[in-house]
Amino acid sequence: MTRPREVVPGRFYFITRRCAQRQFLLHPDRDTTQVFAYCLAVSIKNYEMQVIASCAMSNHHHTVIFDPKGRYPEFLENFHRLTARAMNLVRDKRKENFWSSHQVNVVRLDDYAAVLEKICYTFVNPVRHCTVWHERDWPGFHTYKLLRYGQTMTVERPRFFFRKVNDNKRLPPVIELAMTLPDELLGHRTREAFFAELDDRLDFAREQWLAEHKADKRRPIGKAAVLAQSWRSYAIDDPNHPNYAKWRERRNAIKPTRATKDKDKQRDGAIHDAEFQKKYRKARKKMIKGEPCVF
Repeated sequence: MTRPREVVPGRFYFITRRCAQRQFLLHPDRDTTQVFAYCLAVSIKNYEMQVIASCAMSNHHHTVIFDPKGRYPEFLENFHRLTARAMNLVRDKRKENFWSSHQVNVVRLDDYAAVLEKICYTFVNPVRHCTVWHERDWPGFHTYKLLRYGQTMTVERPRFFFRKVNDNKRLPPVIELAMTLPDELLGHRTREAFFAELDDRLDFAREQWLAEHKADKRRPIGKAAVLAQSWRSYAIDDPNHPNYAKWRERRNAIKPTRATKDKDKQRDGAIHDAEFQKKYRKARKKMIKGEPCVF
């Protein structure tokens, strides 16, 4: 169980959720893209969320959001629940957990640099995992074009899952999905300046990852090989790979809850979080005793 999180309107977050056992349950086929996009669009509409960037890899997804109303826990619960129920039908009527039993990883982004870094990380993730040479070649759900060019994706309700009368009453037959670039992120910057900086970051990150793959004597497997993989497959680390120890250390490391390169913000954030934990524990003790309390 994770520590209590402070939910306050007007914050940016970086979301990561993995599939059970690192299995390729989000295999980038047509049904997966439709389900993921539809459930995301419905959850955005229901909870007034603003999604900036999202990418669904074969066994996990990364999503950067802005939470104007302080409703991101409800948004994530609804999005992940709908996706899991629908995708289990796509995957030969699976009955077990779709998502990993680990808690969803939510990282608060404290400044512009942190948000830009996570947007870049989300978009270039297919290259980082040595699947394709360029993120635009990723065959699955990827929202760079939606954000960069202000495009919208028209998504029909998947017929194989959302067929119950109760679901049909509240879930639209067709919905539009669009990415949002909040004014709270841009500040004094223009959209053109933001996208110029983002594209430069993407080019740099892509070249870095490709150079690292080359040094490790690895080549991206390519779009066709990604699509040829079975959803029953798993991500398996090679113990003989020179970076195996680094991968294991990174996976077992403590998951961060904040992201910023500013040392003062890091210190102030740690102090604020410690104070919040104390206040939360006191309020919880009062609640257990039946005394009036405010969380």
